[in-house]
Amino acid sequence: MKDMNNLKAETVEKLVEGLRTNTRFSEDLKNLLRAENKALKTMAAQELFRLSKEKESLLTKIQYVDDVLKGVIEEAVAAEEDDKPAAPTLAAILPLLAESERQIVKQYRQNLRELRQEIRTQTLINRRATLDTLSCLNEAVNLLTAHGDQAPATYGAVGFGRCSVQPSLISREV
Repeated sequence: MKDMNNLKAETVEKLVEGLRTNTRFSEDLKNLLRAENKALKTMAAQELFRLSKEKESLLTKIQYVDDVLKGVIEEAVAAEEDDKPAAPTLAAILPLLAESERQIVKQYRQNLRELRQEIRTQTLINRRATLDTLSCLNEAVNLLTAHGDQAPATYGAVGFGRCSVQPSLISREV
């Protein structure tokens, strides 16, 4: 390994800028997922379509910045070490940074970790809301199309097969 703490200022700048951008995009995604949840609750279909396109665009941007960051890390580590690390991670570049830079990167790393956890949580909440809504819609279709005791097959979303669902007790009483 070569001398530590001597990464080029340009490399450190690219790294910090990439982390800053990724944090901003992740914050935007978290807020977008919250807006998606509100749209799910109000069943605002047009808003959901708009948010879906925006979410796809944000995810593409996040992936691009992640790829750029991986490249910056790979370059920096390869220039400083004889052995190439197995995977380009922020942990791999930390020893190569000056203490002040290391603290900045660690803070961004922690912020991103927290944001990604919030995004995972909100995604699960939205997925559950979507499944609950589909279940309610299937029950409504069953109630409207049922002939006697026969429970017709319901419409299935992509990835969900067609199934025969009896309306729940509460749905039948209402």
